[in-house]
Amino acid sequence: MRPPMYQDSVTTRNAELRRRRRFKIPSRVYFGYALAAFEGVVAAAIALAISLLMTDPLISEGRAAALALPLMAVLYGAFSHASSERALASSQSRPNLLAAATHWAITVAVVWLCSLLITGEFISPTPQTWQWLLIGAALLMIVRWALYARVRTMMSAGQFQIDRTALVGNADSIRRFERDARIWQQGAQVVATRALEHDSENTSAAGFDDFVKICVERRCDHVLFLDGPVGSPTTSALMQACRPFAINVAFAPQRQDERYLDVLSIGPGNAVRVMRKPLTDGDRMIKRTLDIVAAIIALVLFGPIILGTALLVRITSPGPILFRQERRGFNGKSFYILKFRSMTVTEDGRAMTPAIAGDSRITPLGRFLRRSSIDELPQLLNVLRGDMSMVGPRPHAISHDAELSHRFAQYAQRQRIKPGITGWAQVNGFRGEIISQSQLDGRISHDIAYAENWSLGLDVKILMLTLSSPLAHAAAY
Repeated sequence: MRPPMYQDSVTTRNAELRRRRRFKIPSRVYFGYALAAFEGVVAAAIALAISLLMTDPLISEGRAAALALPLMAVLYGAFSHASSERALASSQSRPNLLAAATHWAITVAVVWLCSLLITGEFISPTPQTWQWLLIGAALLMIVRWALYARVRTMMSAGQFQIDRTALVGNADSIRRFERDARIWQQGAQVVATRALEHDSENTSAAGFDDFVKICVERRCDHVLFLDGPVGSPTTSALMQACRPFAINVAFAPQRQDERYLDVLSIGPGNAVRVMRKPLTDGDRMIKRTLDIVAAIIALVLFGPIILGTALLVRITSPGPILFRQERRGFNGKSFYILKFRSMTVTEDGRAMTPAIAGDSRITPLGRFLRRSSIDELPQLLNVLRGDMSMVGPRPHAISHDAELSHRFAQYAQRQRIKPGITGWAQVNGFRGEIISQSQLDGRISHDIAYAENWSLGLDVKILMLTLSSPLAHAAAY
């Protein structure tokens, strides 16, 4: 006889719970130490196996060899702890495999020096020694990859119960958080909730006392407040009720336009950061270094082309060689962009008509210069001056910039990073005249995505695509 439908549901649910069997872990810190210790033991085991297989091991004296393996386990485990912390911070993080090889090399060097101090006997590494050390590094990289791949899989399946969390907010916010946040994939579990009434702004600390006691009884690590600004009467009351206990209180806003990133030590107390600059000071220094080096190399490589183009512009049409136009740059600061003149007019950026296909104002030489992007080469001087970057959102004329900023709320976010000679939007085909809403949306979204996901590798990739991809020069006229 077929069991009732609800029994099928119960059976399926129980099977799912068995598949997601949880391992209770006291804290991420302890878990990180355990993973690091495991890597240390594996490193010592690999070292032991190598010493048994080698005909001339680096450490052969008995007393030094007895101390070498524990020392290697401790050192390699200590080096690995930082990697384990980063890997456990998010289920999406990836382990640093190169660091495993580096830590192995440092550990072997330290242990070898210690054995030299103990025995006073210098044993020079042989080619066989270097071969085995490379094999050991490769094995440890494989072990680290396999270990954290397994941890990520189990974390994503919700098999780790590390953080116990309580939620405070209105009923809709709590339901939305439990439905969408999927915190069980981050090793967390909701163990208590408190739905606030509409008049919760008058809530006192005493109103949270019973809830906080339940949180303590259920060993909550975090209390997440889902609604209201930091410092409101409700949040102050919640913090006052939690103050006598060892509980973290955090804010997890549900509005898409309000996200707390981290804490800054500014002023008499800490400040909660809700928006971050796209590039840190270190990122800006790296990007500026790339700009200077790339601009100097480009000026050297394209110097003959630049000089030849300047001469041709001078003799083929009346007017200046270079065209200066006001543009809006980093943080809205105006600057004058440089180009080879390609038109019979030199309109200022505050009042101009954009070029279109078949534009009669474009000179015959200018048409070739624009199509090949040679007219942009003088902007290498803008890069050296610091007005522009090699890679970034293309700066628009002041008149167009003002209009688009007024029409589209996200448009102004492009100026949070320096404008560039080329950009992510350009190498993806969003260049030239804007004749449709989709083209404008594509350009803005690509520029914002570049600013939010900047990396040195992305800049290098865009520079390579600029030189090689047909899309980078499409719609140029």
